[in-house]
Amino acid sequence: MAEEQDKSSKTEQPSVKRLDEARKSGNFARAEEVQVVFGLMAAFIVLFFYAKNLGSSMAMNMQGILSNLGEFPFNRTMVITTGRDGLAAMLFLISPVCAAGVFAGILGGGLQSGFRLSPKALKFKGKKLNPINGIKEKYGKQAYVKFCLDLLKLLAIGGVITYSIFRVIQHPIFYTRIEILDIGRFLLEATLYILALLILAMGLIALIHFLYQKQKVHKDLMMTRQEVKDETKQQEGDHTVKSARRQLAHRLMERQMFAAIPGADVVVTNPTHYAVALRYNRSVDSAPMVLAKGRNLIAQNIKRIAREHGVPIIENKPAAQALYKIGQTGKPIPPQVFKIVAEVLAYVYRTHRNFFAQRKRTLK
Repeated sequence: MAEEQDKSSKTEQPSVKRLDEARKSGNFARAEEVQVVFGLMAAFIVLFFYAKNLGSSMAMNMQGILSNLGEFPFNRTMVITTGRDGLAAMLFLISPVCAAGVFAGILGGGLQSGFRLSPKALKFKGKKLNPINGIKEKYGKQAYVKFCLDLLKLLAIGGVITYSIFRVIQHPIFYTRIEILDIGRFLLEATLYILALLILAMGLIALIHFLYQKQKVHKDLMMTRQEVKDETKQQEGDHTVKSARRQLAHRLMERQMFAAIPGADVVVTNPTHYAVALRYNRSVDSAPMVLAKGRNLIAQNIKRIAREHGVPIIENKPAAQALYKIGQTGKPIPPQVFKIVAEVLAYVYRTHRNFFAQRKRTLK
């Protein structure tokens, strides 16, 4: 009952992550009949283009055996040798068909899986040993689906064979004299005809089974709204953790800013709302650097630290507002404020010569 309610609550489409995990675990739409059809198609194509050579070779082998049948001593050694040689020749002739069938089977499986490996599917799963799951597989919905598919395949193959027999026995080979070479051609024609019918019948069954599996897998992978929320939270991270990280990063940045203020040349203020600390070392900086900036409480702390270390504080509302809005901590000032900052620095250097002279002596 709970399982049915859980399924009914799955109203959301599966996410890309869920689909990818399902493929890795081997949970994707697949029908074994697809590989069978690909194998039959490969055999048909190879026989169609290889028919002339294969038919001629088979006919020549049969002609050689039948024409010289009276010359061979009929004993155990002759039977074993002839059978071995005939089997080797037959295997050599049909080896291209077998190779093509194997390749086609692999291709059919790869197309269904997207040519992706599913390593998780090889892991041992304890629930496979659960007898309840075994009973569900034998008597559940999937068991009935498998039974119907097997019945369809049985009817299709039986129908194809029956129809082919009735059609093949009407061939002139059964009631007129024909050349020995025509036997090989007849066998190939009959084989190609049966293969074509099997491809059509099994192809239809494979299509039905694959579409059913695709719909079933998609339905099984549907998600509840809670699962979507949990996955989104997992991918984006918990908002509480993210907020704590942002606060920690902000505090670290503030500490770095406050630690750099004693090396500033000037602090430009609004005077109460904004404060920006600047440094300009001609031998190092290509332009004046923004060491720290802030508003309200942070601005008050910047000014406090500046006063403690004797850094000049200059009130210039346009400069403070512009530097706060477009300046970036730890980077040179933007070109838009070069002129106004140059005027501020020129004023500071002129009015606070003792401060810069003392700093110069300290650095020496």
